[in-house]
Amino acid sequence: MLAATVVAVAETGIAAPLRLLSETVDTITPKQVIDAPLYGVGVVQANGRAADLRSELEKSGITILGYVPEDAWIVRLTEATARSVPSLKNARWASEWKREWRIHPLVATNKSAQPERLELRLWNGSDSKPVFQLLDELGATGVIQRESDDNESRILFNIVPSSAVELAALEAVAWIEPAPVASPRLNTSTWVIQSNQMEVGSLWNRDLTGAGQILGHLDTSIDPNVCYFLDSTVKNNSPGLNHRKMLKIYNTDGFPGSHGTRTAGAAVGLREDLSLDHAGIAYDSRFVHGSTTKISGLDDKPSTLKSAFNRAQRDGAFIHTNSWGDNNPDLRSYTHWCRDIDDYTWSSEDAVVVFAVANNDFQTDSVLTPENAKNCVAVSASLDSTRQHQWGIGTDGPTIDNRLKPEIMAPGVNISMPAADSANCETEPATGTSYAAPQIAGLALLVRQYFMDGYHPTGSANSADEYTPSGALVRAMLLNGTTDMTGVGPQNDKLPYNHDFPNIREGWGRALSDNALFFAGENRGLQFVDRRHADGLSDGKSVTHMFSVSSSDEPLHITLVWTDPPAEHAAAVAIVNDLNLEVKTPDNAMYLGNVFSGSQSAVGGNADHINTVEQVRLSNPPPGLWSLTVRGHKVPLGPQGFAVVITGAVAKGNTEDIWFVY
Repeated sequence: MLAATVVAVAETGIAAPLRLLSETVDTITPKQVIDAPLYGVGVVQANGRAADLRSELEKSGITILGYVPEDAWIVRLTEATARSVPSLKNARWASEWKREWRIHPLVATNKSAQPERLELRLWNGSDSKPVFQLLDELGATGVIQRESDDNESRILFNIVPSSAVELAALEAVAWIEPAPVASPRLNTSTWVIQSNQMEVGSLWNRDLTGAGQILGHLDTSIDPNVCYFLDSTVKNNSPGLNHRKMLKIYNTDGFPGSHGTRTAGAAVGLREDLSLDHAGIAYDSRFVHGSTTKISGLDDKPSTLKSAFNRAQRDGAFIHTNSWGDNNPDLRSYTHWCRDIDDYTWSSEDAVVVFAVANNDFQTDSVLTPENAKNCVAVSASLDSTRQHQWGIGTDGPTIDNRLKPEIMAPGVNISMPAADSANCETEPATGTSYAAPQIAGLALLVRQYFMDGYHPTGSANSADEYTPSGALVRAMLLNGTTDMTGVGPQNDKLPYNHDFPNIREGWGRALSDNALFFAGENRGLQFVDRRHADGLSDGKSVTHMFSVSSSDEPLHITLVWTDPPAEHAAAVAIVNDLNLEVKTPDNAMYLGNVFSGSQSAVGGNADHINTVEQVRLSNPPPGLWSLTVRGHKVPLGPQGFAVVITGAVAKGNTEDIWFVY
């Protein structure tokens, strides 16, 4: 153990407290920031930009474990590297990483004398033996380690909650929280989210049907023998490369499930006779199915959610639909599942993860987990035609750290869906956000096909223009094309009846893909930029794009989306890399992303520092030369990729060659 180390507070730099889930830590007032040995796992705060401190820590050989706001790094210090902390030029404050910061408040304050199911995450590279030894000493039962295809280790166990405090004192322990349980979130809708014109499937009419795309479907078991999935040309209807629908089925529960059958059908179902009656949105796509039993930890080999996504991706699935979540009304924080989603999408840049928000019938009116992850598309449900402008079912936002969720809506009330255990293509009515989410996932498959079949920039399929979009670009396209819901009435006092757009019930509104995609012969143009992380923004840098608006007759929609790195559970705010959208008109009026008044973008206001989606929308934009800037306000874990979509009376083309870097 090292001798006591005292790190003085730096006189320079902008000081701000640590914003943790358990408490806000004053790092400004103390004259001495630590009076105990700084050894093992600690936290070091920057006196300026966190990215500069990160570089200095790495050069000093200090292992970085994670990031927490504001501008602080969780680190592992050895006897050798601990000595370098007082001399770090870019550090202003340091402390040990305390046990109370490693445990969810719901666990820390739980006085129950009965064992409860918990989940524990270890810091990467930690020795798990002391953890298993202490679990045994504390009398934990049902101890099982999740399967993972990366270095992250997580353990499920049953224990009296008060005993978890002892576990949190172990250096190897990163976080302890209530173990999640995946619960289901209980066809005219196909044209509603394409054209919103009666029986007009505008994407289908242009041969965008999901051909060549694969869906990752994680849900309860499906009935493989319903006509919407059946392939009688394949022996025993066995899933495989030659099957018309089912590429792979993992972890079946052993019986045909109604919920899983419906959600898969809503996304990719197609009758074997090829009739479009009750067809899914992406009816020519195939799917990979996995069971939520495994990620709930209800079998003998549970996996992490990230591992389940990676497994489906190895089978070709980059779009994933999920109509389930943890319905614990008290658990609204950034959980293991949230981190899995954000970690997966951060490392697999082409992926899109769609989640249904909780229905508002589980003793909660707020979004739960894991739809509160930063990088997933959170879906709520509208009524079906002819009342698709009205809210139907789904919990309100915002998230616990005030981010905008849900983000998008699709019909989900009294929808006619494929019926399990039926022999004659029977359907049944169903209601829930569960059935809105797979429609958005199906739409994401069509957007992905749009780029991969080379529809941009000519508006027609062209093999010379084939392009694989990032997940950020697909998300930006979905959200850029939404339309305001005019029938979002009051559910509670969080949302006044005369609401503005966007809002905590509809997010960015109902999906309407015709607003986002450009096709040959249309007046509305589409421009985009799509940058992976390797070509993204570094801390403090920005890029600017000039574009012309030829007419005020077309609305101007601009959407910035980025896929943020996973946050630490202990952080009170989930955002890590903060980008900002700035749009300047021909007469130099400045619009900041997500500053709205009266359902239109408004001049003035403050930049958004919590969301990974930013928009500017104007119904009647003045013609002339505009500028668009994406600014890397704070990028501690850069470079940060991003996507921008512009639609309106603009030229048709990719903007990548006309961005200016500053």
